[in-house]
Amino acid sequence: MRAVGSHDGFIDIYSVKFTKGNLQNAHADFHVKYLKRMSGHSSYVTHLDWSMNNRVIQSTCGAYELLYWDVASGSQLLNSKDCVEGDTEWATQTCDMGFGVMGIWRAYQDGSDINSVDVASQDKIPCELRETSLNKGTLVVTGDDFGGLNVYNHPCVVKHAPGKRASFHSSHVMSCKWLHQIGSSATIVSAGGNDCTAMVWKLKTGR
Repeated sequence: MRAVGSHDGFIDIYSVKFTKGNLQNAHADFHVKYLKRMSGHSSYVTHLDWSMNNRVIQSTCGAYELLYWDVASGSQLLNSKDCVEGDTEWATQTCDMGFGVMGIWRAYQDGSDINSVDVASQDKIPCELRETSLNKGTLVVTGDDFGGLNVYNHPCVVKHAPGKRASFHSSHVMSCKWLHQIGSSATIVSAGGNDCTAMVWKLKTGR
């Protein structure tokens, strides 16, 4: 399935079927079917993540809401009743709100200053970095309005959490993502805004 968050505040779910071609028939078959619409956000949708079992979605919006959704019914889940945040294993973690990333925010920042968040899976972090991490090797990277990338241990729950920062973009960072590890380095790719630049970063082990 495919989830699409829009500026109208809705999340639309589509069924996607893809059949790859072969040497005799190079054309791939690609079919998209609209399934349902989930409504509840009071502003434009900024980030969303699927659970590992494809049953739950978490999403954030411009009004700084973090909501949870039951995909089968298309209805909103109340976290206070269902313990969704603590009990769900996420396929991706890109939402900039929630317990695990509450330490990424600085005192001078408002809700629009961090544009992108990505939590690395274990296979994207070298063993050396896992051993020195305080939380079994998981890291989170953020891209902000000031041209910088910030890397923290995850979950990042401490106020003014320590981390590493690098700032080379001459504009805001629109997106940042972890790539697969290369040797003893963890690799990040970032995309700038007005500078129209893509950069690749290596987070090396050691000091």
